[in-house]
Amino acid sequence: SPLTKSLLESLADEGRLTIEETEVTIPAQDEHSVLEPFESTLTPETSLVILESLPSDIPFAVPFEEAIGLVREVCPQAFVILDATQGFAALPMTLRQHPADA
Repeated sequence: SPLTKSLLESLADEGRLTIEETEVTIPAQDEHSVLEPFESTLTPETSLVILESLPSDIPFAVPFEEAIGLVREVCPQAFVILDATQGFAALPMTLRQHPADA
């Protein structure tokens, strides 16, 4: 969300964290075309990942289970937040079933 992004950018401005955003070419081919650039952004030092389940700038849901699987492979210690605000009513999911930490 814009508020979360603003907060993280403020922390980055203070030197308290570094932000690496995944750039996705729009129009994206399909939901899996976002995974390759996402994976290339991850490093073993990544400590926090925030995923939007249904971003406003692409016309489909992010395959968040696969994305979280990539996080667990590349940076298993990273805390994963799934922002399901926009997709909660539109996607088949329950809060107890997704593999994110929050």
